[in-house]
Amino acid sequence: IEAAASLTDEGNSVLEKAEQFATEDQKDLKEEIKSVLLYMDQLLENLPDEKIEEFAQSSYFETYKKLFKELGIS
Repeated sequence: IEAAASLTDEGNSVLEKAEQFATEDQKDLKEEIKSVLLYMDQLLENLPDEKIEEFAQSSYFETYKKLFKELGIS
């Protein structure tokens, strides 16, 4: 019984560590995505007005806005 309890404790510890690493990886990925989106936003600002309007009318623009909102970028 003690061996089973020990394995359960170790299993929880391993699971908790795995979840911690997954969470850290997700945070890193989120920060990388934010960084790229902010850079892309700067590039978009330098495009001619007609290209900005073209992008604003595309289906990609809704996704772009959604990502900014979900990632807390203003």
